[in-house]
Amino acid sequence: MPPEVIQNIVRANFGVMRKCYEEGLGRDPTLKGKIATKFVIALDGTVSTAAEVHDSPPGAVAPNRLAESVKEELDDPRFPDPTVTECVVSIFKELRFPRPQGGILTVVYPIIFKPEE
Repeated sequence: MPPEVIQNIVRANFGVMRKCYEEGLGRDPTLKGKIATKFVIALDGTVSTAAEVHDSPPGAVAPNRLAESVKEELDDPRFPDPTVTECVVSIFKELRFPRPQGGILTVVYPIIFKPEE
């Protein structure tokens, strides 16, 4: 599956993920960081598993490459608010993709959250 297809589907659902983050901002106005979600796209296009990860496993598709300037902001690999992380991961579990050609597909998708300036 082309990375652009994955990216477009995730981006189409980013508003809901942003709401998870905005709830976290209500608890901590300085909240920022990266949530990298590893998920498996099953043969029927559903997400069979999803979980937060801290490193990309070998062979996983990472459609959203991080710029060096963004990487510098992310010294701590764990997002500081586990409630936001759980909310974002739960949204990934509900995503639907086209049927992957050639079998199941494992993806690691990082999303950067930071307060709007």
